[in-house]
Amino acid sequence: MSTIIKGFEQFCAWIDDILKWLTIGMFTVMATIVLLGIISRSTNFFEILWSEEVGRYLMIWLGFFGAVMALRRGQHIGVLFLIQKAPAFIQKPVSLAVQALMVYFLVFVVKEGAGLIGVAARTEQMSPMSDIPLSYVYWIIPVTGVLMILQLIVIMINTARETGRATR
Repeated sequence: MSTIIKGFEQFCAWIDDILKWLTIGMFTVMATIVLLGIISRSTNFFEILWSEEVGRYLMIWLGFFGAVMALRRGQHIGVLFLIQKAPAFIQKPVSLAVQALMVYFLVFVVKEGAGLIGVAARTEQMSPMSDIPLSYVYWIIPVTGVLMILQLIVIMINTARETGRATR
């Protein structure tokens, strides 16, 4: 069983590495597009009407990918002092319960995000300037929800394995 868990942890680490490089690439593209948009508005040599809109969508995707990476590293805002002030025997169960509630919430987010994609696809909603189907933009919601659930499973396994006080 520990081989399966180790493989799952390695898979989640691999996903994290892909997200890291993907966010670097997306940030580079976003910065370039926004810079070209600023130059085009300042010089009037050429027009990039869609630069602000695509930059906004890339920023949204970067925020969602960053949330997945922050969750893996334990960098999300938390109220740890309440758990750390509790007696040692209750810290791990409370941490696991909070993590289970996070998984439950993320399942809801994935479900509702998929519904939003369906509505956008059925109504054929398009972004005004770049003519991108909004269902493509909304895919970030269920995708990152699933990625966060995977990372939380690893966190829950590690929390359950710990012998001392809960850290997350």
